[in-house]
Amino acid sequence: NHGATSAVCWRPSLDAKSGFCDHGVVRLRQRCATCRVVALDSEWTWHRTANNGVALLQLGFWPGGDVFCIRLRRPGANRGELPQRPPKSIRVLFERAARGEVAVVGFALHEDRRRLAEHGLQLQRSGAMDLQPWCSNRAQRELGMQISLKDAAFKFLGEDLDKGPRMSDWEGPLTHAQLRYAALDAWTALRLFGRRGSQTKNGDTGPVAEDQQHQ
Repeated sequence: NHGATSAVCWRPSLDAKSGFCDHGVVRLRQRCATCRVVALDSEWTWHRTANNGVALLQLGFWPGGDVFCIRLRRPGANRGELPQRPPKSIRVLFERAARGEVAVVGFALHEDRRRLAEHGLQLQRSGAMDLQPWCSNRAQRELGMQISLKDAAFKFLGEDLDKGPRMSDWEGPLTHAQLRYAALDAWTALRLFGRRGSQTKNGDTGPVAEDQQHQ
């Protein structure tokens, strides 16, 4: 825990070593200030209503290829406690997105959008792209039958996501299994964005090339 920021860094190539990183907060600030694409996801304990916000925010960055899990709810917080304000680096990231400097992507963002707004993070203002409709269309799902992230990961990336920790307690001490689950959701969204083939402003293929290195 570095001051007001509690962050955990996860790297796909160093999965067994995922955990609290002495230099993670510095690198998080750098990624927020320089990235071109960020994939986000969030977790909350199942009984918390939307006005309680989220417990954890996951951000996967390109370039960089790492994922940060940031606590946005104080462990042990009571039900009436206001949602925590995100650290300045995250606010800078969303300001950059609002100016069109960063592509923000995610999967099935409706509830994330509602809850993150309680922390002052406006996904609509940042122009966040929800990948679920595109994946559903490519998977030839019937109208109104949206594909899940687990099914999208299997169909487009050939990988099976473990969704076991989804309903666990996200406000207490976090296990490696929980952090890995949370980080993989953001990492998977980043890779799906790469597969979508979106072009960046500079005309390259963004995370597509980086994703191929992890296959």
